[in-house]
Amino acid sequence: MADSYARLEERFKRLSALADAEEFLHWDTAVMMPPGGAASRGEQLAALRAVRHGLLASAKGRGGGFALAMRPGNITLYDIVEAIDGVSILTRCAVGMAGCDDDQPCPHHDEWAAVREHIRRFLEETTLEQMALTLEKKLEQLGQTKPKPRSKSKPVRRPE
Repeated sequence: MADSYARLEERFKRLSALADAEEFLHWDTAVMMPPGGAASRGEQLAALRAVRHGLLASAKGRGGGFALAMRPGNITLYDIVEAIDGVSILTRCAVGMAGCDDDQPCPHHDEWAAVREHIRRFLEETTLEQMALTLEKKLEQLGQTKPKPRSKSKPVRRPE
């Protein structure tokens, strides 16, 4: 029991540290962003969010980096969008009306509801593995080769 508690406490400490780092990166982006640095900082924030949501595992040090925390067939596009951008687009009104719902619909409520549902279903049913296979087939059709990793990294141990 004490061991389980210690592991849980350690996990909360790591999550807290990640939240602190994410908060600092937001401050740094707003206050001290060098020209051209926004894309890099955005990638860092996205990676931190993905780690916090359990989609990526990280390794520190030389050769470290990020790796998928689970098999690509177990990660849906919905998981990725939820971790990085959030899925509020799938619940809010298309024209921004605060009180828009089935009882008080906006002018585009019915059309947007159908589109939103189609997008949600696509995101929930499509895995990262399916996307990779589709990309490989498309590249093959175009006569292009699959991109190669830019560098080798040390293995990242996936959380149990």
